[in-house]
Amino acid sequence: MFSARAFRIPTHAALVVILLLTVTLPVSASSVTTVVTASSPLLVTAGLPVAYPVSVTNSGNSTLNHVTITGIADSAFEYVGALPDGVCSDAEPVCDLGQLASGVEVPEIVMYFTVPQTPGLYDFKVRTTVSEGDRDNSDGNAANQDMFVSNIVSTDVRAPNPNFVSGHSLAGVRTFTTGGIDCARLGLPSNCEPGTAPLDKVNQHGTRVNVPINAAVTIADLPPGHPEADCPAEIAATCFGWGSSFSVADGATVPGGIQVTMRWDASELPKGMTAKKLRIAHLLGSGDYDPVKVACLFAGGVPTNMPCISVKPFTLRDKDIQATFYLASNRVSRGY
Repeated sequence: MFSARAFRIPTHAALVVILLLTVTLPVSASSVTTVVTASSPLLVTAGLPVAYPVSVTNSGNSTLNHVTITGIADSAFEYVGALPDGVCSDAEPVCDLGQLASGVEVPEIVMYFTVPQTPGLYDFKVRTTVSEGDRDNSDGNAANQDMFVSNIVSTDVRAPNPNFVSGHSLAGVRTFTTGGIDCARLGLPSNCEPGTAPLDKVNQHGTRVNVPINAAVTIADLPPGHPEADCPAEIAATCFGWGSSFSVADGATVPGGIQVTMRWDASELPKGMTAKKLRIAHLLGSGDYDPVKVACLFAGGVPTNMPCISVKPFTLRDKDIQATFYLASNRVSRGY
């Protein structure tokens, strides 16, 4: 069973859905407010991980004992761990918070699941059970027990798509790909992308991203003419082909950098384009871009001069071109 470790995930304000748990209680009874953000990410490719961040506050006037948080997902979901370590079980989505004084908010809890292979909308909710009173002791004999059940958060599970992939990076699941990448030239097993679509005249572009932290990751291959892939005026005349769009960690700088591999099918390359001529632009929006042109310098396995190239553009047997580079944060990259 995977135990999630290190790095709290960042969440986008637009994705936050506050679920206030309410229950009719006696005047002296406990009161708990639980806030659950939307699933991270909202859209998840079948078979990939998703995260559910949860916060819990004792909003009553009494100290609560035996505070337990249980995540309730569809039976097709596989629980793979939670943060923080030492509080949550590795085997089931249960976190034992122990005693909680009045007004105290516990550190954010993040539960991780692998979504099923069947597309659809799936529900997630949280159940909180608490005990209150002088006779509520460690032997579990509670004088008064209360239970709070949240409203529902939905996760949209999507079928695999050759131009879109989305999930949550975890230890053991750090790579996300739209397919078509030549793995052997990356020093990886030739079958490192099982089940992904090869490139051709219809599926002309492939993107592979490796993210070293726990974070929501979404990759999209953007066709020529897509507004998010527009190149700045300075290089607009030479920009070509599809763009690789990636949203990682809500745009935050990623310690260790984001490793990106792009492959251009021969059919999307302009006439006369060669691996030696190909340049890469990291589009920053608002007409700005960073040229990705220097070789990476590494210290402790981490590139120190991002954006930088770790595997310079090369031509494959089928005339496709592929390159690998490092970026400090997300957005769109394109050839020019």
